[in-house]
Amino acid sequence: MSSLEQLKLSKIIWNASTGSQEKKVALPFLQASIDKALQGGLAQYGLLNFHTYSGSGELSFLSSVIKAARQEGQYIALINPPGQPNTHWFQRDICSSDYLFCVHSSENSQNLWAFEQCIMSGVCAVVLAWNLTATSQQLRRCHVKATQHGCKAIWFSSPNTQQSAIQTPCSEQLALYKKEQQWYLDVLKQQGGWPQMGIQINNPMPISNNVINRTLHASVLSTAINH
Repeated sequence: MSSLEQLKLSKIIWNASTGSQEKKVALPFLQASIDKALQGGLAQYGLLNFHTYSGSGELSFLSSVIKAARQEGQYIALINPPGQPNTHWFQRDICSSDYLFCVHSSENSQNLWAFEQCIMSGVCAVVLAWNLTATSQQLRRCHVKATQHGCKAIWFSSPNTQQSAIQTPCSEQLALYKKEQQWYLDVLKQQGGWPQMGIQINNPMPISNNVINRTLHASVLSTAINH
C-alpha cells in the first residue's frame, strides 16, 4: 500500500471530488438547480459572502435560507441595511418583528463591530450586513465566530468590490446577477464542493424592474426591506 493510500485511509487527506467527509447540514433555497449545485444548500453556520446590488431582491431570494436557519426565539439582525425593514414582509415570510432588529451607523467601524457582536451573541440565528468594508483578517474572524456560535452570517457586497474566492474567508461565496431576461447565480466558492457558474434561477424580483438595469444600485432599497 502506497503512502498516499495510507493517508486517504486515515482520512488525513481525501479526493477533492468527494467533498467534505462529514454530511453537511444544509439550508436550502428550495430551487432544485441551486440546491443541487450547493449539495443541498448553504452550510448551516459560517459566513456567506454574497455579491449582488442592493435592490436585486436579495432578501426575498434568501427567505427560505433565513427561515430554515432560525429556530423559535432566535433573532434576525440587519446591519446597515439600505432602508427601513418591511416588518409586514418579515411577519409573513420569516418571523415576528419582535425578533428583528437593525443597526444603523454612519461609521463603518461601528457597523463592523455590531456585526461581529451579533454573531457572537448566541441569540441571533442570522446576521446580515450591507456594504461594509473589512479586511480578510476581519472576515476570517467573523467566519470563525459564526461557526463557533452557531450563526449564519451573510455579508452583502457590490460585484464591483468582488474579491478572489480563494482570498475570501467564508463557507460560500455567491454572485447574483441578470442577463437580458434571465437571472443567474454563480457559486464562486463552497465548502466541500466545486464552483458552479451560470446557474439559471428564479428570483422574486421582477426582471422588468429597471433598478437592476442601472450601473449604480447602492442607494436602492431591497424588495424585502421596502417594497
